[in-house]
Amino acid sequence: MIKRYVKLFFIFTLLINVSTCSSERKEKKEEKEPVSAIQPITQPSVNETISTVNQTEEKKEEKVNITEKDRELYEKFTKYPWELLKDREFKSIYIKSLGELSNIPWIRNISGVGGKNKIVKINGKRYVYISFCKPHMCDTEMVYLIYSPDDKRLFGVYLIESDNDFVKVPIGNPSEEDLNILADAVRKDINSFITPEVVLSAKTLPAEELGIKKLKVCPVLRKVEFVQGDNEKVKDLAKVLLNKFLKEEGINLDQLKKLNITIEPKNLLLGIVDLNGDRRPDVFMIVNSYYMCGTAGCGAFVYINRGKNRYRSVDVSVLIQNLNYFYLAKTKTRGYRDLIVDDEIILKYNGHKYVNGGKCYVK
Repeated sequence: MIKRYVKLFFIFTLLINVSTCSSERKEKKEEKEPVSAIQPITQPSVNETISTVNQTEEKKEEKVNITEKDRELYEKFTKYPWELLKDREFKSIYIKSLGELSNIPWIRNISGVGGKNKIVKINGKRYVYISFCKPHMCDTEMVYLIYSPDDKRLFGVYLIESDNDFVKVPIGNPSEEDLNILADAVRKDINSFITPEVVLSAKTLPAEELGIKKLKVCPVLRKVEFVQGDNEKVKDLAKVLLNKFLKEEGINLDQLKKLNITIEPKNLLLGIVDLNGDRRPDVFMIVNSYYMCGTAGCGAFVYINRGKNRYRSVDVSVLIQNLNYFYLAKTKTRGYRDLIVDDEIILKYNGHKYVNGGKCYVK
């Protein structure tokens, strides 16, 4: 009888060990293999659906095949809109196509807000698609353009919101076929502020009805080049002006550091100019820092050279947006050179500071 119980005990123990080993092997296998979590399937929201569609469209845009023949086209035109004006041929075609709209500075100079141009293929032909909008008014005023490098032709529309709707001013005399090409390009643009239907359905407004005043040609003497403050040639001057700026503006750098904001010589952009004709280099200074810059531009300061490393501060009444359009004028006001900045604003010295003195356009 005892032998029988002993035998059953061993069998029972063996079964437990087999079960334990099997369990341990299963656990080790689970540790080696990644856990596959099963997510519940839910109906996507409208926003999620739109996001998915946009991502799909974006991937389609990325998959455009670039042949060797097209590579030059991409390198030349897939830049920011305003960079195209550096090409004399394009600039000539663009200004001619604008007609009276060339008297609107931000359109003429393409100094608005815009992403990089795109090459789009429509009806088997490649075009350059260009879009930009008026600074701070991107939802109400915008320009959409198509440029054909083969035909050397540009067309598009200037859209303006009016009574909760849009009107369009034609650019380059677009035909119905041209507008359909533009609408197709807008359809491919996932970042467009408007739909293709707006391009086609917006009421046409002749440019002459906008009441645009004729602008005079800017009396440009030369373009002003800016140098970063940590440049070897100007670093000593930058330190002097930075200390003067911080003292006069009452800025505490330690407090700014707590906000992760810094103002260092490298944040200064210096334009060396002789403003009063005394043959001493004066300085137009931009403070390119989060503390002094915003969507409207960056704060600017003029320092008049008084000799022996001394400078007199002169305030500037406007914020500066684009240093690509910064010129020294041939004209003077109260003995100081006028300056031409941004959307071709003429800055004039009124005896105390530089103020907005009108607009012009650079040829």
